[in-house]
Amino acid sequence: MIELMVVIAIIGLLMAILLPALGQVQNQMRRTASTVMIRMLDSACREYHNDFGDYPPSARPAGAEDYLPNWEGKYLLPLFLTGYAPDLGQTGVPFDAGQMHEDDGKDGFGFRVAPRGRVYGPYQGADDFDMKPRADGDPRLAFVDAFGNQVFYYRFDEGAETYHAEHNDPDPFGPYAPQEPNLPDYARRPEEQGGGFFRTNFILMTKGPNQRFEALRNNPETDDITNFRSE
Repeated sequence: MIELMVVIAIIGLLMAILLPALGQVQNQMRRTASTVMIRMLDSACREYHNDFGDYPPSARPAGAEDYLPNWEGKYLLPLFLTGYAPDLGQTGVPFDAGQMHEDDGKDGFGFRVAPRGRVYGPYQGADDFDMKPRADGDPRLAFVDAFGNQVFYYRFDEGAETYHAEHNDPDPFGPYAPQEPNLPDYARRPEEQGGGFFRTNFILMTKGPNQRFEALRNNPETDDITNFRSE
């Protein structure tokens, strides 16, 4: 009996030592997967730019008021990179000359600018990334990282020379939800580095492992995952 208790105690001690280490490994694997996802979405946006001469919008495009109500950056991004329909049950939604068109004549992922024209997308296999609705029954899907955080997307407004906070609503998931990054300051360099924007085309970010936005500008040790900081 004593020997059995000693063995059990040793096993318990080993588990106490190993479990935190395994948790750290799992956390790092999720962070790596999330970082790869952000990089692939960055590349997908550039491929979209190569086809259409601009990056996906982060504000609802003109002409889409009737069938894309309340759609914002993080919901528009999967739509434009994959081409899925607003209700997920009809044909794709293309983007042509600044206007959205409700039906492109193609089922499933991808979309055509003309009914019998070239099929655009999905870009960088974006249709295989994890997507999640804000709530059950909501047709809007947002990309989510390996921690279950929504991927926020903002396109730079060249006319106003800034990013707009209203282009995304708060992330409804996680222990600190609802929460959103404090834009435009979130995307700026620290004052000692000039204070300008990290980039002036588009930005992507998630809350990272601690599931709370902490801008690099004010928190050098932030674990947020973005496309404007080196990993």
